[in-house]
Amino acid sequence: MKVYVVTTGEYSAYGTNAIFTDAEKAKEYSELLDDSNGVDEWETDPVVPEHPKGTLSFSGGIDRGGDIFVRRGDPDARSERREYINAPGEYHYSLVVWARDKDHARKIVAEKRARILALNLWGRPVEEIEEAIK
Repeated sequence: MKVYVVTTGEYSAYGTNAIFTDAEKAKEYSELLDDSNGVDEWETDPVVPEHPKGTLSFSGGIDRGGDIFVRRGDPDARSERREYINAPGEYHYSLVVWARDKDHARKIVAEKRARILALNLWGRPVEEIEEAIK
């Protein structure tokens, strides 16, 4: 089922004003508001991605020089892959991993970086890296 969400504002002033099950009513309501952002369409009850019990999704970044960052991420329900690397850069890769907490995620990301370097895969296609560091 879809719902239609009407929002206003930006940044700290951003807020949800109303949620409708009828797109036309949502549009009409949105047009009455001074600073409406329009109408967003949302699916209810989205698919919860498969994940190891007791874990959370984290986004991480690595570079060849050793910098590692980790922050809570949003699980990508559209992906069947549990962990993946994307957006290769000349000096940077972004990873999404499942971990118990931030320290655990940092450890996983650091181990993946070490494996990429040990196998001399830095700069190789993402698909090749993913296959090698499973």
